[in-house]
Amino acid sequence: MYIERLQLKNFRNIESINTAVEKSWVVISGNNAQGKTNLLEALYIASTGQSFRKSLLSDFIKDNHENSIIRCQIIKQNVRHQIDVQLQKTKRSIRVDDKPLRSLTKLLSLMNIVAFFPDDLMLVKGSPEGRRKFIDRCALSFYPDSADIFKAFRRSLKERNSILRKYQRQEQKLDVQLLKAFDEQLIKYGAKVHQYRKDALDELKKYVEHYLLEFNVIKDSLEISLEPGVPIHDINSFQSSYRRALAESMQIDQIRGLTTVGPQRSDLLFNLDGKEAKSFASQGQQRSLVLALKLAELKVIEEKVGCAPLLILDDVSSELDQTRTEYLFKAIEDLGCQVWISTTGSVDLKIPKENHHFNITNGALKEL
Repeated sequence: MYIERLQLKNFRNIESINTAVEKSWVVISGNNAQGKTNLLEALYIASTGQSFRKSLLSDFIKDNHENSIIRCQIIKQNVRHQIDVQLQKTKRSIRVDDKPLRSLTKLLSLMNIVAFFPDDLMLVKGSPEGRRKFIDRCALSFYPDSADIFKAFRRSLKERNSILRKYQRQEQKLDVQLLKAFDEQLIKYGAKVHQYRKDALDELKKYVEHYLLEFNVIKDSLEISLEPGVPIHDINSFQSSYRRALAESMQIDQIRGLTTVGPQRSDLLFNLDGKEAKSFASQGQQRSLVLALKLAELKVIEEKVGCAPLLILDDVSSELDQTRTEYLFKAIEDLGCQVWISTTGSVDLKIPKENHHFNITNGALKEL
């Protein structure tokens, strides 16, 4: 799969871009704060419907304009498709092949993407939220049908928390029956979210271990486990354990005004040769683990879809040492992805000579 044309209009600091792409490597160079990451963000939105950065819709629109447009023409398995995203201050609309998008499932299954940003290197030692986002992105990429399940779980959680907050603030009496109804929704969708995460993790593990052995990061074993966010008392039924946990946490939930147990509290745990990576792995080992996770994500998508996904790399080579950077680029070449990579030019990139090289300055793109 590859992008053959990208058009942007009034997206963040970018006024207008309309460029054809014919090669597998696309290099976007420029100084900081010129628009490199903004351009890559637009690609990410076109493929997933959302940004990797926390943003309001109005943040995507260039100052003094009413909307912004992202248009990608892609070729996937010899078939041409067009994705149009229009972002307004109060709403977002997406069309695929000139038809309104009714569900993210089609978008996620159409334009497969793996993104690697400098902040991802904090995945191992950072917050649980970052690790949840990673495994959820993998689940959505591997199983596009899961998009509706994740959405339903988040919606049920939001409604339950709203009831708890209103009770905590003494705005209304606690409606126990309504709360129990949302409990059952959480249990139903939460169990499916947990299973999608477990399945995604199982898909990743075999490749992660392979890459870590290649990096000489582990000698014997790798263990990646999913902490479910729910005390498991019934190993045969996540739903049973979840129902009991919600009942036992009811009092503390009422006091805090939020749901304190469930998949929204889950985490990934990494152990290298029997030692917890977050506490005992060196910075180099942690970065190798993140690199292995990303390469595994690429491999699984290629395996499931039948073609390599789009890869975007936002200046990560400046954060990796020469050995890891060379290994990353070698693995990418072997996979045959189309790669969009940003750089300030401070690091010598060993990329193929056949590439498109653009410079971006104040949001304006120029081919070199």
